[in-house]
Amino acid sequence: MLVRARVKTEPAARWNVGRELNRRIKQRFDALGIQIPRPTPMVMVERAAETRPDVTTPAASEAGAPPRAAE
Repeated sequence: MLVRARVKTEPAARWNVGRELNRRIKQRFDALGIQIPRPTPMVMVERAAETRPDVTTPAASEAGAPPRAAE
């Protein structure tokens, strides 16, 4: 929800005026039963890709290849 307003004030008073404006808007909304929606937080968790041996390629000993000689 976005409420835009332009208020002319002294530079030193802008934060106090802004807070008061927000307070009055909130009070008026409450009086009228208008609820201000709050965003639903979304948490995203990324996991590292799992490293597994390739299960589609059989090992050399399973494929019938002779064992390698020790070096």
